[in-house]
Amino acid sequence: LTFCTFCGKVLNGDFYFCPYCGTQCRDYSFEELAGPGLENLGKYLVLEGLDRLSSMESLLENLETELTIFLSLKMI
Repeated sequence: LTFCTFCGKVLNGDFYFCPYCGTQCRDYSFEELAGPGLENLGKYLVLEGLDRLSSMESLLENLETELTIFLSLKMI
């Protein structure tokens, strides 16, 4: 257990900020605070990218079909 240097409340040693007054209790890095969130964000972005690629592939297939039909009608 530790104490907040500003308000004196008892704190869990894992706290980065005092939940009572908001004072920073210990140093931290961005990666340390957001670690799991950053990993999940990366996975989300990959999945979103795969979904977008799949959607684009479907659109291109539809365009190819329409173009084939258009070109076959033009030759008649």
